Parts: sequence; structure tokens; C-alpha cells
Amino acid sequence: YYNVLADCIYVWKRFALKDIFSNFATETTNEARELSASKYRQGSAELATKFYTVGMTKVLSEVRRVLKSSGVLAFVLAHRTIDGWTSVVESFDGAGLEMVAAWEMQVERKHRPRGMRSDAVNTSFVLVAKKRVREAVQVEWVHFFAQLDETLAREHQRLCATDWSPEDIGRSLFGIAVCFCAHSRSVVEGGVKMPIFRLLRRVADRVRVITPEFQIEER
Repeated sequence: YYNVLADCIYVWKRFALKDIFSNFATETTNEARELSASKYRQGSAELATKFYTVGMTKVLSEVRRVLKSSGVLAFVLAHRTIDGWTSVVESFDGAGLEMVAAWEMQVERKHRPRGMRSDAVNTSFVLVAKKRVREAVQVEWVHFFAQLDETLAREHQRLCATDWSPEDIGRSLFGIAVCFCAHSRSVVEGGVKMPIFRLLRRVADRVRVITPEFQIEER
């Protein structure tokens, strides 16, 4: 809950700003306005996912509104579940933004004492997006899979040349594959569009074949 972290700073800023800005009237931040998928706040995992997806779509829709026609959105993301990635992909799509690239980056130093004991996600992504201007083109799963496999093989070779752990390489491959899925937008099987969650689950299975150390959760 980021509002808890924010309160550490908020309470001090409030002393100086409460007489100037109305949003500093309360003693702490308003947790109800925080866009966080919490089954404890929303009542269930399903409701939490829906709350986050709807909220993020609104956020990204506003981003699209103010984005210049040649503008670029850089969206930093780290998540350990297929559900979380699904929400983000659906939010981008619902907001009319086209994901064009996913740049992986390491965010923690594994050799620091806390890092060696932590299972926090060490690989984040800068998801690059632009305003969507083209209509979705349907791609059959067999053709999509062949293109995806070619992309994953190429990226795996590139990442193996780094000093990253196999687990981080797997996470990187998954993020790159998610962007590939989002860019394709409409993958069909037997004439029926495949839901994003099912598509990303299949992608995760393929990444595990390439990098067995890769792990991702489902909620």
C-alpha cells in the first residue's frame, strides 16, 4: 500500500501546505483514492482485479487525451503474476494505446544483504506506447506462435550474453513476449479471439520451456 509509505512524507508536507492546498486538509492520505489491487479493500481477488483494470484504463485514457500525436508514453512496470500483466495489457488496449516496445532493466542489487534474502521481482520493464492509429488484425495462433518463438529465441540469445540470472532472463523474456502479444492485439484460435489471460498463460508456458527457472504466479 503506497499510501502508507506516502504518509511518512505527507504528514510533514501538510504542516507547510495545508493552508494553501485543500487536498492537504486530512491528517493522512486518502487510501480510497489509491489505485491498488487489494482483495482486502475490494472484497475479493476478482473485484480487486476489476477495480485496478477499470481505474488504470481511466488513467491511460487521460494519458492518451493529452499525448501529442507523435508523443510517447513510458510506463514502468514490475509484476509477478499473469493477472497483473493481463490487467495492464487490457488497460492499454481499452485506452487506445499501442504497446510498441518493452525494455527490461534490473532494479535491485542482488549482492546487498537485503537483496540476497528477498524474493522481490528484480526485473522491471519500461513499456513504451503510442496512440493507436491502426485497426486490430486477426492472427491465427499457429502463425502467432511461430513468430513469437522466433522472437523469444533471438532475445534469449541476447540475454544469455549478459550476467543476469536464469530467473531474471526468464522474466525478461516474458515481458518482451507480453509486449509482442499486446502489439498483435487479436490472436484467434478456431475463429475465436483468445482472451489475454489465456494467451499470456501459454506464453508463460513457452518461456518455461526455454528457461525452466522462470516462475510466475496466478491468482
